[in-house]
Amino acid sequence: MERNSVSFSEHAMRPYFTKLMIALFVYELTFQFGAGFVSLLGTDLFRNMYFAMILSGVTALLFAFLILGFQPHPVPLERFRIRTIVYYSFLFYGVQLLTMILDFPIEGILKAMGFSLEAAREAASGGGCRGHLAMGLLHPYGPSL
Repeated sequence: MERNSVSFSEHAMRPYFTKLMIALFVYELTFQFGAGFVSLLGTDLFRNMYFAMILSGVTALLFAFLILGFQPHPVPLERFRIRTIVYYSFLFYGVQLLTMILDFPIEGILKAMGFSLEAAREAASGGGCRGHLAMGLLHPYGPSL
């Protein structure tokens, strides 16, 4: 069984990677500065940190889609096998494990310098949203607990 191979040289792929890097750069700038800008200068609804992040994320994604365009993908499609799912799952979990291992020394160094990552960890995990949801669900039972 012969695969339909397409040769891609470095010169042929350079425009695709350049466009991708520009889109990622614009996405990051729009997301980071957009959330701060919207939360500082917006009305009361926009000053909510979570709403500002959602709004800036959607805007950044829209800008990235507009930069990348809707051109057909240049690589021929392959069959999708269970082996591919397992491979990418292990790759994803491996990178996640590596970042967890690297997180412990960095956190130790920051604690020794007097800093804490608790606020960042709570913001990343959405801890503020869960607290409000739990209060709403448990409110009638609050005094008895």
